Amino acid sequence: MSQLTAKQKKFVEAFTGNASQAARAAGYCDERKAGLRCLRNANIRQLIENRQAVENAPLVMNRQQRQQMWSAIAQDTDLSVRDRLRASELLGKSEMDFTEKIQHSGDVEISISWAN
Repeated sequence: MSQLTAKQKKFVEAFTGNASQAARAAGYCDERKAGLRCLRNANIRQLIENRQAVENAPLVMNRQQRQQMWSAIAQDTDLSVRDRLRASELLGKSEMDFTEKIQHSGDVEISISWAN
């Protein structure tokens, strides 16, 4: 953030989805134009995206975390059989255990009509 002016740094800190409000909080006079100008700045946009990624990271489970959770639920004998089976099913689907392979040979006729 060293390349940015003090107002731009304040803009990045204040931005929560509304550029005009962030520009107002940063002390810009014409909030609408300044907000759009700030969002067009690649450095500002990158800093906002990085901050949002860090803030949202704990909220989003990755594939391994989901699989660990489903495995733990499927193996928890204190839970209902219904819940354990559902966790097992979701785990199996995530591993593509239930994919169907359909083979087709021959001609396929496709008819397209345009309605006016």
